[in-house]
Amino acid sequence: MKKAALSLLVLVLWASLAFAASEESELRTITEGFLKKLLGKRTFKVERFRTTFDDDTGFYVVALILKEKKRKPRPVLLYISKDKKHLFLGTV
Repeated sequence: MKKAALSLLVLVLWASLAFAASEESELRTITEGFLKKLLGKRTFKVERFRTTFDDDTGFYVVALILKEKKRKPRPVLLYISKDKKHLFLGTV
């Protein structure tokens, strides 16, 4: 009985981690695609990529450091809607 419960718990935790990883990779793809459109041909690098979901607003919050070739690193904050159709950009 204990082995079955422990196996079920491990399976649930593994599935939730896999879902969170796929959600974060999808948000990363959306963010990098938006930045490519925004910055055009300028080269950039995304560092310290962090995501969380804000229950109060219903948006994913994405925080990152944007490094461009000839500019100093800038902190950037994005809000992405739950359906991933709307994006709001701001600097920190």
